[in-house]
Amino acid sequence: MTNKTLTSKTCPLQPLKVACGSALLGALFSSSNLLAADVETGVKAYDSGDYETALQHIPELAKQGNATAQLYLGYMYEYGHGMSQNIRTAAKWYLSAAQQGHPSGQSYLGDMYLTGMGVKKNIMAAICWYTLAAEQGDSMAQHSLGEIYLMGHGVKVDEVSAYMWFSIAENNGEDRGDLEELSSVIDSREIQLAQRKAQRWLAKYE
Repeated sequence: MTNKTLTSKTCPLQPLKVACGSALLGALFSSSNLLAADVETGVKAYDSGDYETALQHIPELAKQGNATAQLYLGYMYEYGHGMSQNIRTAAKWYLSAAQQGHPSGQSYLGDMYLTGMGVKKNIMAAICWYTLAAEQGDSMAQHSLGEIYLMGHGVKVDEVSAYMWFSIAENNGEDRGDLEELSSVIDSREIQLAQRKAQRWLAKYE
């Protein structure tokens, strides 16, 4: 599912009341340098496990519409870091980040649609969000697409497409040994076809 006209507005999704309010998505800020510094402080605090400091920066910036802050607030709700765990609220914040084009937000939202965590399970929505993230170089989304086609989650099993996506993901550092395993069950012609498809995709998007 790679479509040059695909955008965040075309991905199917169930109605979600995004906590920050849709009017704030994509908001512009007059103090952009200060905002960036605050986001950086919050992200560094979260990544180091200092959730108390992260809470001083991330939630407010997320509400103001900063996509990175929205992503990290999704993390905090999904994993219960610094606040009570709430998977549905995490999904709302991932959606906020995803709708602004944040690749990790799109990838994590894809995970939720794939598993039905926080949202109603919707494989087509998962594929759509994964594809948007994959086109921006998100290796986890690329790998997830490979797994979807390999296992036939909501789609017909397509080992060539699976091999293509695993090749693309591996090219971006996501090597989980899938190519070696898949190479043992498909023939050389299919492998060559998948490799050509992967090369064309990489030439277009990277």
